[in-house]
Amino acid sequence: MKETAIDVPWLKVFATGFKHGIKWGLASLLFELPILLGMLLGITSKEQAIWMAWGIPSMVAGLGCLLALMSIIAVAYMKHRWFRYLALMFIVLYFGSPVMLAIFLPYLGIFVFIAEPPGSAWGFCIAVSLYAFFLYWWSKIPIALFIKAKVHASIWRWIVKTANKDNRKGLKKFIKEEL
Repeated sequence: MKETAIDVPWLKVFATGFKHGIKWGLASLLFELPILLGMLLGITSKEQAIWMAWGIPSMVAGLGCLLALMSIIAVAYMKHRWFRYLALMFIVLYFGSPVMLAIFLPYLGIFVFIAEPPGSAWGFCIAVSLYAFFLYWWSKIPIALFIKAKVHASIWRWIVKTANKDNRKGLKKFIKEEL
C-alpha cells in the first residue's frame, strides 16, 4: 500500500524561517552594538545616514530571507527524492571541483613551456624532460582514482543510497515541532 504524501505548509515554513532569521539578525546587531554605535557616531554626511538607515534593516531582512530559503531547502530535501538527488550532486560537484583542479593543474605547465620557453636549448631540454617525468608519475593519480579505485562509482552509489532514504519521520517531526 502506498503511503499518502505529507502536506507541507510552505508559506508557514517560509514565515517561520523568516522569523528566526530576523531574530538572528537582531541578536547579531545587539552583540555588535559597540561597533554599531561607533559607526553611528562616525556619520558625517546625509548620504551616510541614509545608507545606514536603509542598510541595517535590509541586512536584517536579508538574513531573514536567507534562513527562510534554507528552511524551504531543508523541507524540500526531506520531502522530495528528486531534490535529494539534485542537492547531493550539487554538493559532490561543488567540493569535487577543487580536487579535480589539483589533479589537472600540473598539465597547464605544458602551455607555460610553449608560451615562454627557457632561454637556452639545454635548459629547455632538461626542463621538458624533468616535467615529462613528473607528469608521467602525476598521471598515475587520476588513473588510480578513477579506473582502479572507481571513485566515481562509489560516489554515485553513496548519492543513490542517501537520496533513496525515506525521510518521512524527520519531515513529520520538523512540521510538528518547528511550525
